Amino acid sequence: MEELFFLKIKFKKKKYFNEMKNFKICSFKLFEIQNISDNCFFYKIGIKSFRKIITQRNLNNALSYYKKKNRKKLNYININLFKYFKFIKTTGAHVSDGVLLTYNYKINKKIIKNHEIYSVLRKFLNV
Repeated sequence: MEELFFLKIKFKKKKYFNEMKNFKICSFKLFEIQNISDNCFFYKIGIKSFRKIITQRNLNNALSYYKKKNRKKLNYININLFKYFKFIKTTGAHVSDGVLLTYNYKINKKIIKNHEIYSVLRKFLNV
């Protein structure tokens, strides 16, 4: 899951940015975060699972980061949160085309490149 998070109030953006940046489950940082602007940041889930159910017994082999990072010794803090997670298998392959669904917003382009979508969103949201 990859998302842009927009907030109108700067201090709220900073608050949520820091909370998500520092949120950990069993020593794993759950999100990868990038600052985009004063009122926007990008986030995505930063861990992947190799097991359907994650327990203390299989934790060492059940999770890893998408990008290789050094991690500290594992702990079991918040391990119960995994019962609310559903990891889905994806190919990780990116496709060059798709459908942009909009409601009440007319886009005059038939084709929009991935890197142009951010500007379309900014224009739409007036940010």
